[in-house]
Amino acid sequence: MNYGDNLAKEFHDLWFSYTGSHHKKKKPWHWRNCSISFEKLSDDVIRFIVRRKKCISLPADTKLRWDEKQKNKYMPQSNSNSNYVLNYLIHFDIQIISLPKMINEEEIKEQLNDEQQYGYKKNSWVINLDSQHKIWQWKQNNDNETKNSMVKILDAINQMKNNQYTSSSKVKLKAHDNKITDILPVIYHPTRDLSGRRNYIQEIHLHKFTTENKIMITIVYNDEQLRENKLLDWVYRIFRKIRHGRTFDVESFNIILDQNEKPLQFDFPNIYSGHNNKLDKDNIHCNNAIQSIAYYFNINELLPILFINTSNHSMAEIDNNCNKWKIEYRLWDEQCPIYVGTNSRCEIEGYLAKHGLEPLFLKCNDFKYLSCIKKDNYQRLNVNT
Repeated sequence: MNYGDNLAKEFHDLWFSYTGSHHKKKKPWHWRNCSISFEKLSDDVIRFIVRRKKCISLPADTKLRWDEKQKNKYMPQSNSNSNYVLNYLIHFDIQIISLPKMINEEEIKEQLNDEQQYGYKKNSWVINLDSQHKIWQWKQNNDNETKNSMVKILDAINQMKNNQYTSSSKVKLKAHDNKITDILPVIYHPTRDLSGRRNYIQEIHLHKFTTENKIMITIVYNDEQLRENKLLDWVYRIFRKIRHGRTFDVESFNIILDQNEKPLQFDFPNIYSGHNNKLDKDNIHCNNAIQSIAYYFNINELLPILFINTSNHSMAEIDNNCNKWKIEYRLWDEQCPIYVGTNSRCEIEGYLAKHGLEPLFLKCNDFKYLSCIKKDNYQRLNVNT
């Protein structure tokens, strides 16, 4: 499966609607300026991938809060906010037998804001992919042009239905097509996790071992919030402050490389989500750690794809939260609102602890969580921020 920008078909400037429920009276959410692509997942299923972008403005200290030396080196020198672009993605699978055979003319209430307030009904051309998902465009003065653009999408879907299914998840690009020279994970994070305390990803560090053929990836989140056990959330926050000296959530895993220094497997020590646990779970620590990489971004062998699946930020090589919008973090993108560094887990725990209480326990000293290594036992990756 290809989660990149070059799927077999991609169409732009569309509306996408999702009801989130089979209940007929539930009002749908509408998103504008979406791009949609699709790929045959099996002989019976087509996966649809919808993307959209959102410009955001963040304070200049958002990327890195604690290390003043690095902040001065990497962050803008002005006090003004920095503008970034978030890439959003949602995907869902539709049975081929259920796909529409024609476009429909429908009246749709215009959604006025993000609070699901609606205006008057307006005419539109619609492709109802199933009872929950639809793609559409408003009718324009030149009605034939709008209708023809929707017909092209339906024709492409029908063509995809008749194509022979071939898996492309691990197809490798030729060397001259490979524009990325660094190994960089592409991370998908459910947007719902950002609600409440804004549990956004703040830093990602790539730390290359010299004695082992692997890279340690450490993710620093602004916070962590219990959902399944939300009544205990405040107790858990006090516990984290005492135990780790911080309320930031820090998770580490490894990318295991093959003999050619290319990503081959993930190693998730005690933070593997499994294939069934979703965002509402907050105490998932599976030990089935080593998993083969399932997807590469744009089928580029240097860009392995990772999914954060649970509220305690356990992760896996596959997505457990279909039909949920996710933020797509492309670390090579200058507009990606994440600080990219090369610190080891020990260094990260050290400078985070300086800005909290003295911790009673450091994760990186526990072998179960990835043991520390000496400073002279690694080399830094050349990662462009």
